[in-house]
Amino acid sequence: MTAPSIPATTRNPILLWLAALVLFRSLGAPLAFLLPGSDEIPAGAIVVGLVIAVASLVGLAALWRGQRWGAWLLIAVTALDVLSSIPAFFARPSGWVVTAAAVGAITGIAVIALARNRGVWTQLQ
Repeated sequence: MTAPSIPATTRNPILLWLAALVLFRSLGAPLAFLLPGSDEIPAGAIVVGLVIAVASLVGLAALWRGQRWGAWLLIAVTALDVLSSIPAFFARPSGWVVTAAAVGAITGIAVIALARNRGVWTQLQ
């Protein structure tokens, strides 16, 4: 017989929203090269985006387990990701690329705000 698991409904709802946003952002990063006009995105930017996506998932997994370093990692790599999207607004690539950069920046700011929420930090070790 196995030990009963904690139902998802007892998890902090802020942590659930944070997980949903990080998964959305991380799964969207590999699809960036499928956008119309993605040939205008430098290959280095796509590679950095993939590395940031993997680091975000590692941070989320640690945060989900209640480890404080996961929150710091998630905040740091998301801030880097938001900052790295700024050139897309000045280089004027295709509309899809600018839209994807805007969505990434907005969801990134939301991830940082949720990760800094007191309700998340009270559950960390």
